[in-house]
Amino acid sequence: EIYTLSLHDALPILKLSAAGDSIFWLNKGVFKMGINQSVLPKNAFIISFSTNLYYGLGIDPKNNQVYLGTANSSTGAGKVYRYTNNGTELNQFGCGFWPGDFYFN
Repeated sequence: EIYTLSLHDALPILKLSAAGDSIFWLNKGVFKMGINQSVLPKNAFIISFSTNLYYGLGIDPKNNQVYLGTANSSTGAGKVYRYTNNGTELNQFGCGFWPGDFYFN
């Protein structure tokens, strides 16, 4: 099936879970949808606040943990937020300039 996403002020970032059974995307928060679902979710399972607008998204293939990147300013170091695949925040830590993508070994 084809679904039309309403991406308000969002980058077109889509990620697939390690098992290939869920997709994740950014749209003023993080949305998650099972590939067999027939209705788009109405609410984000990780909410973005004005102080941490996410623009980097990564899904760890080992455990499906969600990594989100945000910049503190256009010239400063960024921050990474790490969540369980159910949306519970695990931790956050500083990182380099504009964390926009994630790579996992």
